[in-house]
Amino acid sequence: MRDAQAEGYEFIKVYSELDTATFRAILEEAALRRMKTVGHIPDAFQKDLAAAFQPNFGMVAHAEEFSKHSADFTEADALRFAQLARQGGTWVTPTLTTIRWIASEIRSLDELRALPALKYMHPLIQQKWLKANHYNRISPQRMRTISIAWSCSKPGW
Repeated sequence: MRDAQAEGYEFIKVYSELDTATFRAILEEAALRRMKTVGHIPDAFQKDLAAAFQPNFGMVAHAEEFSKHSADFTEADALRFAQLARQGGTWVTPTLTTIRWIASEIRSLDELRALPALKYMHPLIQQKWLKANHYNRISPQRMRTISIAWSCSKPGW
């Protein structure tokens, strides 16, 4: 984090794979350095989503993050998620295009492989997207939840 700040970064992005202790340590260190923390809700909060909304978790990077914490993604779930974010002072970026891409990756990685801009991505990112893509190996229940979220993001919903 010290290096990121020295290079002029104002934000630290957190990812789903973090354990709760590491997530909290990042939030605390970022606060000490007056940096903002944004990103994904760590999967470690599956059983206690409210605990993820701590001071200095400034923004959930993709609204689809909440779909991991709901079996059916009901309106009541959406209201609960919104209340948690509001109470924690955490902004949410919908990133609706992410939901569309996830739906595509669930079906097949062909559209991603054909993306002209893929050649400009770092080889490690390409590897992650094409070889370790967890969306392409999800359960039917999670697929249904994401499909519901995708249909809710379309105009006229």
